[in-house]
Amino acid sequence: IGDEVHLDGKMRPYAFYKHGKFVYEDDGKWRAKKLNFSEQSNTQVKDQLNGLTKEVAEALSPIYGTNSTKIKVDNLFVVIVRDCTSPVTMYQVCCLVIWWGFRGYAAFSIFILVLLLLDILLQAYYIISFQKRINTMKDSVKVTVLRGTEGPGLCKSVIPSEELVPGDLIEIPAKCKLPCDLLLVSGTAIVDENLLTGETVPQYKSPLPTNNEQFVTNCLKSEHTLMAGTTALISSSPDKHGHATGFVLHTGFSTLKGGLIRGIIDEKVRKFKFDRDGRVWFYCL
Repeated sequence: IGDEVHLDGKMRPYAFYKHGKFVYEDDGKWRAKKLNFSEQSNTQVKDQLNGLTKEVAEALSPIYGTNSTKIKVDNLFVVIVRDCTSPVTMYQVCCLVIWWGFRGYAAFSIFILVLLLLDILLQAYYIISFQKRINTMKDSVKVTVLRGTEGPGLCKSVIPSEELVPGDLIEIPAKCKLPCDLLLVSGTAIVDENLLTGETVPQYKSPLPTNNEQFVTNCLKSEHTLMAGTTALISSSPDKHGHATGFVLHTGFSTLKGGLIRGIIDEKVRKFKFDRDGRVWFYCL
């Protein structure tokens, strides 16, 4: 939780929750920090796809954060301590004390203790291995970004994909795994979405048209959106001599792929009511 200054000069509180960043807006509601083109026509949206200057991109970088789905891998000691303090583990330890100290079941207690320690170590191993596998899903590539300068036109530069922010314009080369959600501005592309959606047939993507139809914000339902984690098999500019150009819509955990990863992580770390009530029951006992 903290405060940060936005481009309009206003100071707004923000908070991180389940790997997502939420900002307290002027209307008194917490919202995920992302570009919002809802209730706008395609023409209105296309008029805003002009890219960023280097200065604006640097100012937006701390607001949107790093374009990555990498998570922090827990320390082995922390994982073991957390598992040792669970209600079930503490209950078993108390049973061992009673069996060994008051009943004299030494051999049985030692056997149960060994099994308990092995279970704790295996649980720690599985948790850390799972977190490391999640980090293998992050996409880190070099991208050609088009940013404004003091003169007319846009200047090309090659940067790590982690430095991209919503609003950037980038080139989409063929055979490239996309590091963020993109809106196709110019050119065409054929994209393999199998890894993300399970669709076996490559999808044709066309640039956003200029018309008064409402802009489709759902990436899965738009034929003009390329999603993070998919691969651009073919990419061509309008003159067929270059690459298609895309506008960065979402980055990091705000992408569709990032949302799926957040769902996986949340499923693994969810605290069940049994765990919460179990501690109260154990302390009362």
